Formats: sequence, C-alpha cells, structure tokens
Amino acid sequence: MEDDIKKFIEEEEKAILHSEDANDIVNKLYNLIFVKNEKQHSIYTDIKTFIKHYAKLVETNKYGYDALCYDKVFSIVDLLPYNERISLLNFLIYTITREYPEFEIETIQSKIKKVKIEKVCNEKKLYKKILQTPNAVLIWSSLRVSTLLATLLLFVMVVYIVLLPAPTLFRPLFEITYVSYSDNFYFNHLLYVLSLFTSVDGSGVKALNPLGLIGLMIGRIIFILLVVNFIYKKITDKISIK
Repeated sequence: MEDDIKKFIEEEEKAILHSEDANDIVNKLYNLIFVKNEKQHSIYTDIKTFIKHYAKLVETNKYGYDALCYDKVFSIVDLLPYNERISLLNFLIYTITREYPEFEIETIQSKIKKVKIEKVCNEKKLYKKILQTPNAVLIWSSLRVSTLLATLLLFVMVVYIVLLPAPTLFRPLFEITYVSYSDNFYFNHLLYVLSLFTSVDGSGVKALNPLGLIGLMIGRIIFILLVVNFIYKKITDKISIK
C-alpha cells in the first residue's frame, strides 16, 4: 500500500512537471497536496507552486474577481502551521496583485488576520497567550467596522462598571461630576460614560490618587488606540497592495 502511494506521488509529480496546462497542473497539485499531507510529507513548496500556477490559470481563463476561488487556496493553506500559513497567504497577495493589481484582496487580508488571532487562541504557553492577547484584540477589532464597534461597546461596558459608584473597603479612585441627563440613575451613568469619550462639557471624572490617575490614562490610551489602530490597519492594507 505504501509503495503504491509513493509511486502515485512520483507519477503525479512527474506529470505536473511536464504539463503545460495550468488547469491540469492546479487540479493535480490540489489533489496531490492532500495525499502528501495525509502521509506527513512536506507540502509547503507544493502549495507555493499551486499558488503560482493558480495565478497563471486566472490569466489563461481570463477570470474576473468573482471567479477567484480563494476558499480552494485556503483549504490547503490551512493544513500548515500558523507561521507557514501567514507566509503563504502573503505570497498569495504578492502573486495576485503583481499580475492583477485591479483585484481586491481584502478576503486574503482578513484571512491573515484570522490566522493570527487563531494562533494566539491556540497558544499552549500561558505567558505567551497573555502577552499576545492584546495584539489579537487589536487585530480582531480591525477586521471590519462591526468588530470595532463590538470592541468599543465592550470597553464602554467595562468603564461603566469601573466608574459605577458602589460601597468599597478601599479608598475611592475617582471623583465624578455628574450632569443630569436622565432621572434614571443607571441610564444617566451610561450617558455620562459615553460623554467622557465625546468630551461633552459639564461632566468629568477626577483622579483622587496616583492609581486613579493611571487608570484614567490607561482608559484614554485604550480608547484612542482602538480607533487609531483600525484606521492604521485599513490604510496599511491598502498600501500593501500598491
């Protein structure tokens, strides 16, 4: 059985080497990659070759963007470790945009970001996961407007809870100056928290000690970082394809 598979791999590799039909090469490589992966053979170079011929197939068949089957590429790239996935996805962007700069490649860029997030989520070493989680959050928030809004909403909820007046055994960190937006205290508190991020006059929070000051500074930095990071990522995504 092993000899038959080895012979099959050798024959397919020889056929691919001598074929001049891009469609035939892509299909043979696609099937061969799964066979070699199942037998724990190295497939990185094969996938890279697949991407090169895939680009040629786009040209010979005069495909438009809608016909580019990125999922087919992703299905074999996902067989590899995270770092190799990212490397090949960047190579895919380079190969496609070098020949066809008019193509939109947001799908590939989003895939790269998701792979980076998945890498952090599956990190087995706790200290590495803790250190890399903030970057994963920034990457996730930059995926699209909806993920940015979801991240900001979560951040506002945290600030809401932190600033909510409550009995404590510790010295208060903040002194809050409220403006009456609503008769409902909790809704008024929410409006107050939202006003902090829009610099509405009349409301404010004052740090009562160094720890409170550090907390306020960190809160401001996180809010600005989330928004600036989203804009930065979108700009660099556009620049990277030029």
